[in-house]
Amino acid sequence: MKKLQTVIFHPIIAALYPIIALLAFNIDETPISSAWRAVLSSLVLMSLVWFVNSLLLKDRSKAAILTSAMLIVLFAYGHLNGFTVTSFRLFGLDVLSHRYLLPISLLLMVGTYWMLAKRLGDTSSANSTLNLIGLLLIAFPLYQIITFQITLYQSQQATPAISLNEDVMQESALPDIYLIILDMYPRQDYLLDVMEYDNSAFIQQLRNQDFYVADCTLSNYSITRFSLTALLNMNYIDTLMPNISADARERSLVDPLLKNSFVRQTLEELGYQVVAFHTDFPATSLQDADFYFENANDLAQITDEQAAIESGSLEGIEVSLSDNPIGSSFLRLNLNKFEWLLVQTTAFRVIPDLFFRLADPEKPNRSYLIHLRQYELNTFMLDKLDDIPEEIDSPKFVFFHIISPHTPVVFTENGDFSPFIENPAPDADSYAFTDEFTYVRAYNGFTGQITYINKRMGDFVQNLLSGDAGKPIIIIQGDHGPPVFSRPEIQENEVLAAYYLPDGGTEGLYPNISPVNLFRHIFNHYFGTNYEFLDDLAFTSDFENSPYDFERVLEEFDHCKN
Repeated sequence: MKKLQTVIFHPIIAALYPIIALLAFNIDETPISSAWRAVLSSLVLMSLVWFVNSLLLKDRSKAAILTSAMLIVLFAYGHLNGFTVTSFRLFGLDVLSHRYLLPISLLLMVGTYWMLAKRLGDTSSANSTLNLIGLLLIAFPLYQIITFQITLYQSQQATPAISLNEDVMQESALPDIYLIILDMYPRQDYLLDVMEYDNSAFIQQLRNQDFYVADCTLSNYSITRFSLTALLNMNYIDTLMPNISADARERSLVDPLLKNSFVRQTLEELGYQVVAFHTDFPATSLQDADFYFENANDLAQITDEQAAIESGSLEGIEVSLSDNPIGSSFLRLNLNKFEWLLVQTTAFRVIPDLFFRLADPEKPNRSYLIHLRQYELNTFMLDKLDDIPEEIDSPKFVFFHIISPHTPVVFTENGDFSPFIENPAPDADSYAFTDEFTYVRAYNGFTGQITYINKRMGDFVQNLLSGDAGKPIIIIQGDHGPPVFSRPEIQENEVLAAYYLPDGGTEGLYPNISPVNLFRHIFNHYFGTNYEFLDDLAFTSDFENSPYDFERVLEEFDHCKN
């Protein structure tokens, strides 16, 4: 009887597992849709490599083993090279740097080819074993993704419905509403006391334009998702999601509430058009808005001449971003956030690293391209916001959440590109303060970024109020404060809160009004509702390990204590 031929599928798993595992690890911050191009590209690459290897070895079974081996090396390379930040050395050599790891990887692939071509005979048992190992490996991340999606669906279905109050009045002239969320923007007293940064000029500018600045506001939560969910649903998480467990770790369980909030639904029923922006943060990227703006500019369009005009900090770069074929080709792909992360975990990270060294060999910095991408996105959002009042008819609800002054620091105080800000921690996008020195060093760039954001916000408000847009409602709000110095796993709650509420809308506001009560006040004053105010409470939590295990936060500044 003829022996059945082993069905070989481990190269497919080798192509998919690194992507699925990375997606599962980041599923709380990454929509599944962001991985489809990576999956397709990996499968195409695997098919081409398998085809070429079959031609070279003249044996499909052996070619499968070689293909899986090559894919393992490809996807493991970036993880190994990443350990160079810890100065891993062997016999005094930085063996995980590109200088050594790249030739070692090539030798491994050549050695595998030689073994298959010259030494190994029947490989059916090897293929069966690899098939089994592949299935066992991919089962766990697939389980993580599937169970997360089920939990997310259940949380969405269990969300209590909040019906539109029947007393809401249909007005003939509804005011435009601009909700501007400046990520991690602290309160004035916090900036002065903790960071020794005087923000009084910006605050006074807002007051001179009839803004009410709530001097003692605490965000209801110290996590963006939770803070904005409370703001836009006018209630606390434990009320909105009464069945949520304190042990739950998936912060994105609140995303359905955030994306389709009560405030949004109410305004849409009143006839408002929703205007939103791509933020690179899934929770606040309202893709189903009436107007949804994405940055259409390709990073490869940034030439050194353009950058020199916009940024003195790039002076002296000898190799043009556009003239450099490596950098230009790589940037033109316009990768999303997940794809950028995937590149950094593979051998393809050689491309951006090589590009950067050619651009400025004196200042190697792997975060350069990430910062450049964030700079482009933030600049686009700020520029587009200036156009909204004239471009889109009233009434409109503009939801503008910009990842600034939050890290990464990409603006100087003049708005120039700042790619070489020294990061205080191995993770370029976090503030893992370990001592007072790194704390102060980090905030030198942070406060400079605040200075630029102040200027852009001040100019926007001035132009908006002096234009023909009527009397809009303008909310300029921080979502949470910086990380706590003594406990970097949690963040502060002292936040900027400035409100332009025309026609007597500031009456009834008070210094410590928290976001959960803001739209209760706005709806009562402008739309005739009668919402009762809730207690102004503030909570924090370990946003990585136990985000729903809330701790009560009390006011720490004496001038704000009752």
